[in-house]
Amino acid sequence: MLVNRKILSWLMCLLFISAAWNTGAHAQEPQKKTPWVLDAPPGENQWITEKSRARVIVFRLARDKEALANKPLNIFLNGSYHASLLPEHQAIALSLCPGTKELGVTLGKIDADSDDLARSTQKTPRLEPETLYFYQVAVDNNGKIFARWVDRDQAKEVLAHVKVQTHTLSRVADSQSCPSSVYSINASALFKLNQYERSGMLPGAMQSIQRLAEQMQKDYSSLDKIIVNGYADPTGNNDKNQLLSQQRAQTVALLLSESGLPIDIITAQGMGASNLIVADCHQRHLNRQQVADCNQPNRRVEVEVYGLKNL
Repeated sequence: MLVNRKILSWLMCLLFISAAWNTGAHAQEPQKKTPWVLDAPPGENQWITEKSRARVIVFRLARDKEALANKPLNIFLNGSYHASLLPEHQAIALSLCPGTKELGVTLGKIDADSDDLARSTQKTPRLEPETLYFYQVAVDNNGKIFARWVDRDQAKEVLAHVKVQTHTLSRVADSQSCPSSVYSINASALFKLNQYERSGMLPGAMQSIQRLAEQMQKDYSSLDKIIVNGYADPTGNNDKNQLLSQQRAQTVALLLSESGLPIDIITAQGMGASNLIVADCHQRHLNRQQVADCNQPNRRVEVEVYGLKNL
């Protein structure tokens, strides 16, 4: 009888130790964070707009979690990678320079040339400084990604309890300071068809660039940076358009330096057929000359100027 009591006592001790061990093990086991668990309401600083910039909130709907939950949304600005909305977040805040831009999103891949189902590209409205904009991304019943601009009231309910991700490191100039001025020159008024060298410039073109340099020197007490962006229309080969836009930008940059602007602050870059001003010329016109005339605003050189303007 005494032996049975001892055995029973030992068994009870073992059960007690086992229960305590299991309880402790479960207590130390980390909780798994599932996608789309929303954090605390956003801090006020996530909604504050900056004096010289616009703020764009890119967000996705919770009901799209099946399609979007485990994939980042990659955001492109004028064809260049800008930031990613990570899977554990529902919204991202972008700080952008004013003006009209081409905003693209791809699902999963950091590749602006992703397949049509995984890509959506739209022009922004004209972004104004100190203004908040909302861009909603979703997936339709066919698995195709699409996006649209919505007003604050439409976005308010979705974003009321969402912690907005501040954007990841950007590779494009829009993450830096905004230009004080942007001067646009019609490339058709500077160069002959498919030309980019001085010998291929139209009469009066060099004088136009010289006047621009003089105007910039008059408008600014100090110049920090000048970026010359060349643009082509979407007709023809993409690689050739990219090269032509780069070569024209380089020619304009060289002429600006010869007109008195410091060469070491001037950068030239080709933008190809990105950020189109008129995007539907081939749909609107059948005649080749009409298409070329329609595309004229897309063939341009834009000069971004960073510096201290005269009051």
